[in-house]
This record gives sequence, structure tokens and C-alpha cells, in this order.
Amino acid sequence: MSVETRDWITLGDALARAPKIAVADDDWLNRDLLETYLTQAGCEVRTFPDGAAAWVGIQEDPPDIALLDVRMPNMDGITLCGNIKQNPQLGFIPVIVVTAYDEEDEKLRAIEAGADDFIGKQPSFCKITGLLGVFQKTDDGFRQGVDIAGGD
Repeated sequence: MSVETRDWITLGDALARAPKIAVADDDWLNRDLLETYLTQAGCEVRTFPDGAAAWVGIQEDPPDIALLDVRMPNMDGITLCGNIKQNPQLGFIPVIVVTAYDEEDEKLRAIEAGADDFIGKQPSFCKITGLLGVFQKTDDGFRQGVDIAGGD
């Protein structure tokens, strides 16, 4: 009997299903980088080029976690975060704000909008997968009692 061995474990291996991640960033390079990291970590990834497109996509197919760039056209990440957190069917989704800036007022606005955490642009693979693992673990118990489709 042959046994497959690997030196790594993905989030998809550790969880009942692959986590669904929404990535919104107007910079194609940042979107591609995050998509590559997350796909390699065993996640199902949907990317959006701006906040308005992400808002539509998140409402249509709610992710397990949203990674939002702060400065995007059509709707910035802080406004998008607020929309997610104020929506009764989506408010439980952890939102991680991705920013290249270390401006305290920007972080304060994101916190006021409901952001759960922050990461810098081009974060390490370990930081991303670590954050996603933490949010998945803490979110699973809460999510079991939530009907995101709005049915009875």
C-alpha cells in the first residue's frame, strides 16, 4: 500500500471544506499575489477589482473571510467593510483590511466600520494563512447558528 506524504498542510485539509475568501484590490498585482497565496493554502478565492464589484459578489456568494484594500475606486474598502458589517446576513464575516499605509486615522476609520484586523500590502504567506486559520476557528462555532441564505 502506497501512502502519499507531504511536508505541508493546507487550510482545506484542516477544515471540513476549503474556506471561501473574497479579495478586493484595484491593483492587479496585489490581487494575483493574494490569490496565489490563498489558493496554495487550500482556499477557494474570488477576486474583485474594486469595492462596488466586491459588494455585489459578496452579497451573491458570501465568503468566509473578506480581504479588502482600503483605497479602491467605486467604493473604498472602509465603506465596503461598513456595508458588510451593517448587513444582518453578512455582518458575521471577518473583514481583514489590507493597507500599504500606516496612518492611524485610516485604521481608526476601519475599526469604526467594523474591521476585524489589518495586514500590510504584500504580507507573508505565513501571516495570511495564520490569520485565516484563527478566523476560521473562532468563526465556526458562531456560524453554526446563522442561516446566511435567510431561510427558515
